[in-house]
Amino acid sequence: MQQFKELIERQYQANLPFVLYHKPQEAEVNLMTQTDQELFYLNDTVNESGFVFAPFDVSQKAIIFPHKQTNSFSFPHQMFLEKQPFSKGFHYKEDARQAEIYQELVNKAIASIQQTELKKIVTSRVLELPVEVPQVSDLFHRLTATYPDAMTYVWYHPKVGLWAGASPETLLKVKHQNLETVALAGTRHESDLSAQPFTSKEYEEQDLVTQHILDNLKPYVKTLHQSERSESKAGQLIHLKTTIKAKLKSQSLQQVIAQLHPTPAVCGLPTQLAKQFLEQNEAYNRQFYSGYFGELNFKSENKRSNRPQNIENQVFKSLKTSSNLFVNLRCMSFQDATCYIYVGGGITSKSNALAEWQETCNKAQTMLNVL
Repeated sequence: MQQFKELIERQYQANLPFVLYHKPQEAEVNLMTQTDQELFYLNDTVNESGFVFAPFDVSQKAIIFPHKQTNSFSFPHQMFLEKQPFSKGFHYKEDARQAEIYQELVNKAIASIQQTELKKIVTSRVLELPVEVPQVSDLFHRLTATYPDAMTYVWYHPKVGLWAGASPETLLKVKHQNLETVALAGTRHESDLSAQPFTSKEYEEQDLVTQHILDNLKPYVKTLHQSERSESKAGQLIHLKTTIKAKLKSQSLQQVIAQLHPTPAVCGLPTQLAKQFLEQNEAYNRQFYSGYFGELNFKSENKRSNRPQNIENQVFKSLKTSSNLFVNLRCMSFQDATCYIYVGGGITSKSNALAEWQETCNKAQTMLNVL
């Protein structure tokens, strides 16, 4: 653990880019470090390999830490599960005016859904807390110890800033042309579920997300299957989830990412109308919140072919990579002694503004617990 702390703190103090992350159910924690401050942007989804960090706004380019420009390290995940003398987290009292502003936004979204073709809008807000940046190694330790089943990360670039989070939602997993994604929607705190079970509002919201993903994937896949709906636990929150699996057509990853992001779980339906509403009414820049991040075109464990490099070998090579991308939810950023926590929720015609406000408070607790 000491070696890990020294390595990551040295990188951060030198103002050099890095990403530290743990994938759900994996035995290792991964660290990628860059040796200079150059900012690389993703230009070729098919051929570039590295860790991507993409904003919500699809008109803005994703950032990549390219494999060829970084060093990679791994550490046993088990050492982050050891008990540490953590405090109980940050106590934050919500401002009554902020509650009023957010509920006004939700009511405006409900009215737009009732009066237009919109079926769903995902509204969000940002909490601003006076918090000094913690030691990044301790911050990651708290995240991965508290949320071992989430995609936990700390990401830093001196020209962008420091971000951290614990995402419960897969954007996509691709290995050897086999794709997996999830349709996630609806939220309950685990302590409330028995007294307040999911209602038709949440089921309909989740159905919208599932059908949208299925419809958008069809042109780019050979086969398509979906699981039965289930309840999925993320920290102290419970969501409705459907797993979708498909066989990709050759070289269609770039189109699939474009079809999936932004998902109805972070934007709304229809996508363009929901985006227009958010641009006009949300009143802040989401930046990387509700974007996506993760491994792009990482080499898989399959052994290399010993054949000469011919056409067949090139095809085989293209199938030997895997990608694991996650939606950037339950996240926060740090700047100028301020911590920004980003939270939101899906609004439909059946939404209740006060309940939606409370849902964002519950979601904020995910990050407050680790400060």
